[in-house]
Amino acid sequence: MKIKILLLSLFLFIFSGFLSFTLAAETEMYFFWGDGCPHCSAAKPFINELEKEYPELKVTPYEIYNNEDNYNLFILMADAYGMPNNQRGVPAFFIGNEAFSGYHETMNNKFRTLIEGCINSGCPSPVTKLANKSTNAKSDSVDKMPPENSNIYSTFLFFLLVVVILGVIYYIFIKRDKK
Repeated sequence: MKIKILLLSLFLFIFSGFLSFTLAAETEMYFFWGDGCPHCSAAKPFINELEKEYPELKVTPYEIYNNEDNYNLFILMADAYGMPNNQRGVPAFFIGNEAFSGYHETMNNKFRTLIEGCINSGCPSPVTKLANKSTNAKSDSVDKMPPENSNIYSTFLFFLLVVVILGVIYYIFIKRDKK
C-alpha cells in the first residue's frame, strides 16, 4: 500500500510540472514594420532576442509598406488602441493594453518590464483589443472579465484537474482496497 501511495505521489508531482508548463499563458505582441525602415531594422535583432529570452512571447510581424492588408490591419490596431495619428509610424508594437511606435535601444528595459508583467499577470491579446473595439461590446460583464490568457484560468484549471485526479486515485486505490 505504501508503494502505491509513493508511486502515486511521484506521478502527481511529475504530472503537475508538465501541466503547469503546458498551461502557461502566452503573451502576444504585434510588430508592424516597413521594408527599408532603418528603425525597424534596428528593432528586429532585439525582437528576436526577446523571443529567445521569453519563450512565452509570441511575436507576429507584419510588413506594411508592401502589403496593403497588413497596412489596413495596422490602421485598425492603431484605432483600437487610440493611437494618435501623429504617432502612427513604424516600427509599431502592440502588446497587452500598450501600443507605441518608434524604436531605440533605450526602450529595451520598457519592453522587458511590459513583457514580464504580461507573462506574470496576463494581458489581453491585441486581437481581443481589436475585436472589442470593432464590435463596440463594452458591457459591464465583458469589461470585468479577466484577460483571455490570464494565469488565473490556468491556475484554476490546474487545481481542478488535480482535485479530480486525486478523487479518482482515492477511489481506485484506497476505497477499492477496503472492500
